[in-house]
Amino acid sequence: MTFTCYEDPTRQAVVDGEHSVRVNYETYLFADTAARDRFLDALDAACGFVTDPVSKNRFTPTASSPRMQFQGVHYIFEDATNAHDFSVAPHVYQLPHFRM
Repeated sequence: MTFTCYEDPTRQAVVDGEHSVRVNYETYLFADTAARDRFLDALDAACGFVTDPVSKNRFTPTASSPRMQFQGVHYIFEDATNAHDFSVAPHVYQLPHFRM
């Protein structure tokens, strides 16, 4: 199975920890570390819709969206209340636990 680079779909992504970025419940794969770094530099504009780990609402982050890292994952939140709730008990929200 092959995957394309999130930044440049004409290139094949390298599937390993050095060439990927996790944001909330999404994983972004890149062809090289330069592409990964450009993505991280423009994270708000680059990642598109994400799922808030606390509210489970989909939203588009802005420069003012609260954020933090936990166990190597970048987390972006809809608001400061959700960021606070996550910071108090991150293991509760670390996995999506979606229900059908």
